[in-house]
Formats: sequence, C-alpha cells, structure tokens
Amino acid sequence: MAHETQFNDLNTDILSYLARYFLLRETIILHKYYLPSFLDFIRPRAKQQLAPYLRRLQIQEFYSPGEHGPGLPAGWPSISDSDTLLAFINILRLASHLESLSMASPRAISTELTPEALQHGLAHPRNLVEIVLHTFPPEYHDVLADVGSNLRTVQFGPDNINHCAEEHLDSFPFLQHHRATLTSLRLSSVPLDSDTLPFPRVRKLKTLVSAWLPDNELSWIAPFATLFPHVEELDLLGALVPDSHSLRISLLSNTHVMPPFVERWREHAGVWQTQHRTWEAGLRYLRVRLPRHAYYLGLTCPAARVDIYTIVREPHLIEPFIQSEVRPRSLRFSVWSEGDFVYGMPIVLNAVSRTCTVTHLMVDITPRSFAPGLRTFEEFLTQLSQLLGSSSLSHLLISVRNPPDSWVYSWGNFVSYDTTTDAPNISNDAQCYCAQDWVPGLTRAIPALRCILFDVDPHGLSAWQRMEPTEAEPIRWEEMSMCQALELMKAEDMEDRPLFS
Repeated sequence: MAHETQFNDLNTDILSYLARYFLLRETIILHKYYLPSFLDFIRPRAKQQLAPYLRRLQIQEFYSPGEHGPGLPAGWPSISDSDTLLAFINILRLASHLESLSMASPRAISTELTPEALQHGLAHPRNLVEIVLHTFPPEYHDVLADVGSNLRTVQFGPDNINHCAEEHLDSFPFLQHHRATLTSLRLSSVPLDSDTLPFPRVRKLKTLVSAWLPDNELSWIAPFATLFPHVEELDLLGALVPDSHSLRISLLSNTHVMPPFVERWREHAGVWQTQHRTWEAGLRYLRVRLPRHAYYLGLTCPAARVDIYTIVREPHLIEPFIQSEVRPRSLRFSVWSEGDFVYGMPIVLNAVSRTCTVTHLMVDITPRSFAPGLRTFEEFLTQLSQLLGSSSLSHLLISVRNPPDSWVYSWGNFVSYDTTTDAPNISNDAQCYCAQDWVPGLTRAIPALRCILFDVDPHGLSAWQRMEPTEAEPIRWEEMSMCQALELMKAEDMEDRPLFS
C-alpha cells in the first residue's frame, strides 16, 4: 500500500510536514537575533516535534546596518545578548540529531558566551559529526571536550581567505580531545611541531594560510608524515613557511632564484622518506598553491591526482615533480594570466608530453586570457594540440571560467591582471561555445585521447568519447549526455575541488 500522509489541522500539519522533510533537512543559516524566533519555531508542542529533524545549523556573524550587510529588518523587536545565548543553548539541547554545527565566532552568538557555556552547550547534541569554528580565541580551546565520540570533521579558521592573518594560529589545542578519532581537518594554519601527538585517523587535511616549519626541522615531509601518518588527501593551499625570519624572507621573495637551502631540505626529505617509507600506499590527492611549494616538499611517494593552483612562478619545477617524484595519473593546473599562457603553459604541457604516467589532464583558463589584444581560444587549443601530440593523455578537460575573486584579492601579487575591471566573457563567443568544432582537430593531434570535455561557464558541460571502431568508421566519436559526462568525471576523479570548503 502506498504511503499516505493525513493532514488534520492544515496550518499546523502542513507546516510541520514541510519543516520535517524539507526545510530542516537543509542547512539552516541564522544570525544571533534570529535564534529566539527559531527556537520558538522548533520548540516541542502537542502535535509538533521539529527539533529532532534539525541536521545542519550555521550561525553567521551579525553586522550592524551599513557595516557589511543590511542588519535587522525595520521594526524588529529589541533582543538582548542574554536572550540569544539562552536561545542558542536551548536549541542545542533540543536538536538531538544535529550532525553539523558552524559558528562564526563567540560574539556571533552572544557577547556573554563564555568558554564554559559553549562547552556545556556542545555536550547536548550527541550525534555531531562536523564542527566549524571560524574565529575563536585561544581561551576557547576546551569547548570540544564534551562533544560526543561521533565527531569526525573539524574546520578551524576563517571561512574567507581574506580574513586569515598570516601568523601562527595554533588549532591543535582545540583538537586535543578528539585527536584519536578525527578523520578530516580544514585548518587555517598548521604548526609542524614534532613534539605534537599525531592524528592517526586523519585522511583529509587542508591548510588555507600556512604550514609553519620549526627552526630545528630540515624538511616539511617529516613532521607532516609524523603528525598525519595515514593522510590520503593533502590540500596545501597555504604557503610553506619556516619560523626563521631570514629563511622566510628568502622563500617568500619575488625572486625566481631558488634559495640554496631548499636543495638541502629536498635531500633530507628524500632520505627521511626512504628510511620511514612515508605514505607508502601513496596519496589519492595533492594540491599546492605554486610549483615551488611542490618542489619544497621533495615528496617521493606516488599521488594519483595533483592540482597546482597557479603556474605563474617557476613552472619548470613541475617537470621533476610529475616525472620522477609523485608521478600522478591526473594533473590539473590553471591559466589565470597572459604570463601563464605565454610562458608557463608550454613548459607544463611539454613536461606532460614527456611522461607516460599522466593520462588525465584538466586545464582551467580564464576569459581574461582572451581579452582583446591578448590570445584567442583558438591559439590556446592549437598550443594544446601541438605540445600534447606525443603524450599519453586519454582524458582532457578544459574549463573556461573566472578565478575566485577572494583568492585573487588576497594573493594578487601572484596574478598579473586587475580584478577590478570587467572581464570579457568568452562563453558568449561562438568560437568557444561550439566546442564540437574543436573535437576533430584535437583528436587528430592527440591520438591517445579517448574522452574530451569542455566546461564553459555559464553554458555548462559538453563531452565526447571515442567509440569502438567499425569497418565503415575506423575513428568514431560520440557526444555524451550531461548525466554521462558527470558520471564519467566522478568515476575518473576529474571533478573540481572547491578551494575553501
């Protein structure tokens, strides 16, 4: 018999049904002055139990009118910080099946929220799997002490890269009570202190700002592998920074000359990895911000997929990395400027053509690279065809999109264009959107290709795959449906990885 839902009191029952099966299954985003009214909404009533259906709650920062947002609606009743604090604690007490909680800062909830009050409140929802703490001062380091044993993921640090200070932000004291069970970490900074106890179950690690190397360490790999012995996905968006001021200045300078101590670090990293069989099973995923960061690591274990955010500096350092060190199956890199286009991309493509391990290539290119007077999309594809003809590529993905502005504003010195100007929209150009016009030329130029994908914003994804030959058609290509293309990208690990989540 089909399931039937009966509504007796339409106003109450329909709202309750929609809340239980739709609204509360999504992430609920509030700021503190909405907490009392939300508490009233989910408060238990005779015929309405909504709180147990709440799964994901996000408390955002509240800004005064005109500061960063509109503030409260006109006529909104005055609510004290003691009211918002009480409402928050009661929501946690009632939300017995809450799985994810994100908090911008203590003041985003109440100026009266003490570390002890937050620790007490977080003890109520026993099914928490994920907690996000964006801007919490050191005195709150024990707030996770009484969280249930289901906790697996912690994100610590600002949600926006522009709000991250390039300084020591030691998140490890916040994680001490769940060190043995956490499997995923997203941290603004990681202090690579060899005296810190390891995180034995962490499989995914992302750093946004920096990984700090103590003066007594001779390479990054040793402390990384000691702290996270079983990591499988390593996302190093942040810089690799030594504590020593003089070394830091050398590494962060704009010069293209590699400091001499880097080679000593790489040599030490190689010896250490041989002795300790570092990450012997290899990494499934590795992302670095710049080619030099990959070079600094001196990593020698295999990595199935490598993403390099920008190649504007030292693209020649990618060659040893992909040919003899990590030997990835998949490589993704970005072309964000004409400098990348003219100088960096040919070096990277030549490196790809000289290795047999890279079979999947993903290139992100911005419309700004095709601005009037610069290059054209046709030149870009011609360069791909010429430089990849002898490669082992079986899968090629070309994405045309703008870079995330937050990244560019924060580290604009690595990108040569001005983000304040309107970018040309290549996706409105017929030569770019008619991707099928370029498929025959690419397939003739790169014989190993079996699949070609174009992802052009805002038109979406289009893809072609090589079919089994017939007597009539020895070379046969067929366009894939959107669903087939998405399934292929997932199966082949060619999906885009968000920068900041």
